[in-house]
Amino acid sequence: MKRQNSVPVLRNQKTKPRSNRKLLLLLFLFFTVILFILFFNSSLSKINQISIQGTHFLSENELKQALLLNEGDSYFFIEEEKALEQLKSNKVIHSIQLNKKFPGKIEITITEFPIVAYEMNAITNQLEVIFSNGFTMEVENQEIIIDKPILTGWSEEYEDVKIELSHVLEGIPDQLLIEISEIRPLPPTLSYNDKIMMYTRSSYEVVTTVSYLEEKIVYLDNAINKLKQNDKMSGRIHLLDSDTYEPIDSIDIGENTQINSTKDTIEID
Repeated sequence: MKRQNSVPVLRNQKTKPRSNRKLLLLLFLFFTVILFILFFNSSLSKINQISIQGTHFLSENELKQALLLNEGDSYFFIEEEKALEQLKSNKVIHSIQLNKKFPGKIEITITEFPIVAYEMNAITNQLEVIFSNGFTMEVENQEIIIDKPILTGWSEEYEDVKIELSHVLEGIPDQLLIEISEIRPLPPTLSYNDKIMMYTRSSYEVVTTVSYLEEKIVYLDNAINKLKQNDKMSGRIHLLDSDTYEPIDSIDIGENTQINSTKDTIEID
């Protein structure tokens, strides 16, 4: 019998993971960490410019000092609410928006409350601006064109009415306010607790209320034109529940204003 040669069967050997793959991965992670460290310690990751836009009455330098954010701080880890916290407490500022522009630029856009009137400070004799939220601010070193009504006689007892008037004036178009030169408070009555006297540039007085003002001022120009057409070049216009006109014989302007007017009144259509 022939002897059969047996050939041993080779088993499939499992290939071992290459050790150099691990090495490459470790090297990749190492250099990635190094790059991150270098980047976050470079000027590219820092704030290098802070600009504030939209201000008219607020100083940019003062706002930057109040801002809890400085050049050199981290660009990527800004706590926006905290950074703007002190700015938002400023009564002149209506809204703030923070925008980031890479690399390293921070733009802050500020919207101030609109100016609705002016007032002469009785103590400092300085002109002040009144914003739509009722806040008053003295104007320094600025040339101002008086294009809004001037408020006079507004003592502390009328403060609430003054604030409400500021809100109302914001909603009235400039072309309707251009005729009004001055606004004063009047003592409250049982019927009206927010009465005001307005003086026009065409020598008329207008009695109305803060709550009626936005509705009634729309008709003021037409009323004045009709009165002029009837040769009534001055007098007092009442814009209340009913709209009437009364001529005035004489006016003694002072702290205790005495007005002598005729008894007859004319209803304004």
